Amino acid sequence: MDLDEPVLESACVERSASVTGPTRSLSTTVAVTPTVDDDAQQAQPYDDDDEEDGAASTGRRSDDEDEPSTAEPTSGLEVPVETLMELKATPPSAPQPDGESVEAIEAAVASLTLQTQMLQQQSRRQQSVSTTNQQAATPPEADNAVIPAQQPSQEGAGEPDAEATASASTSSACDDEGTQWHTYPRHFFILSSAGKPIYSYNGDEKSLVGLTALISALVSVVQSQGDAVQHIRSGSTLIVFKLHGPLYFVAASSLGEPATALRKQLDLLYGQLVLIVTSGIERIIQRNPSYDVRSLLDGVGGVLSSLVTLLAADASYLLGAYKPLPVPAADRIVVSELLSDAVRQSGAVYGLLMADTHLVSLCRARQQPQPHPDDLLLLANFVMCNNAYRHGHGEAFSPVCLPHFNSDAFLHAYIHYLDASSGLYLVLLSGSAESFHQLSAARVWLEEQATARGLMPRLRALRPPQHPG
Repeated sequence: MDLDEPVLESACVERSASVTGPTRSLSTTVAVTPTVDDDAQQAQPYDDDDEEDGAASTGRRSDDEDEPSTAEPTSGLEVPVETLMELKATPPSAPQPDGESVEAIEAAVASLTLQTQMLQQQSRRQQSVSTTNQQAATPPEADNAVIPAQQPSQEGAGEPDAEATASASTSSACDDEGTQWHTYPRHFFILSSAGKPIYSYNGDEKSLVGLTALISALVSVVQSQGDAVQHIRSGSTLIVFKLHGPLYFVAASSLGEPATALRKQLDLLYGQLVLIVTSGIERIIQRNPSYDVRSLLDGVGGVLSSLVTLLAADASYLLGAYKPLPVPAADRIVVSELLSDAVRQSGAVYGLLMADTHLVSLCRARQQPQPHPDDLLLLANFVMCNNAYRHGHGEAFSPVCLPHFNSDAFLHAYIHYLDASSGLYLVLLSGSAESFHQLSAARVWLEEQATARGLMPRLRALRPPQHPG
């Protein structure tokens, strides 16, 4: 640029440079680029070296490039004084291509438009939810207003409504039970690997379908990582897991019980289930995971619930030791001799004389192992749960499985209460399903011998220490 040529005012140069700046590009461009008359455009000075010094031209070059025009600009181009002062105070920035600024603006506008659309959609959803809630609250009133008008023309129109109401209330009660299970201090439930509920200590197991599905998924995720879930602690609640093949046993307690104690209780719960149906239930579920095994466990829930109650009241279950009933030594010797003879005569495997959960005498056949204490305790719980055994004044013959003896096969238990008031009963276990008459004859012989020796009145007078009678 020649020194003799007039130079644009610094304000104009700075304004031109700031057109592409990041902060005032939009407002400055609008303020200083209005359309002017042709005479005013000719009167504007033109810098022919604007490509070298970076200044942008705001006017159109006059016909005579050598002679600069001294004409004053018309009123068509008015720049506020505050804008000029602000532009002078702002240092010039490097010019950027116009396309980058346009893209930035378009991106900002697009982002703002997207946010606006999202807010509108959220507002519409909230209005829709509010409308739905209002509609859900109004039908009962509408139904109450319409039903009286329909009653004369439709007899029994109220019956379907009553059934629907009962069904809805039942469903609501199940949902409440399913969501309130954690409010109980102790809770036990059993499920299959497919997430199907099998047993629930508190409430109906049908109400825990969602929870059992979640537990099954949790166990599967941990197993996929080559590990096994043991327990989960949440605040004061401890949740313990025990897996037996496709059967999942879960205990939740907020009473401060250690995980070892809860795991022992779950083992006993599994043993009680096996005592009734054997471990073959595992093979059934493995072959068909979606099979509902509750059809095979009719009446088992009461036995399991009774066991859970005993676990909280009787320490012998947790210690794995049966409790002997205090009996005079001479009487115990005589009872043991008679019971041993009855086992030998009938061909039984084991013979037990018990008062509730207390053991009076135990005999086993030759070459048979000593019965496990857990098996005896589980068998005692099974007998006490069936009131027909105690108050039927008869004989019972039922298949049972001793988990520690043989978890895959049944033994056949002959059960007879010698005295219902004291809870004294006799159990003879045999491996043959055709041995009922032999076992019954052995029981009759034992009673006759005990009566002849004056032992039966003393046995019937025995009371377990914690027996309410």
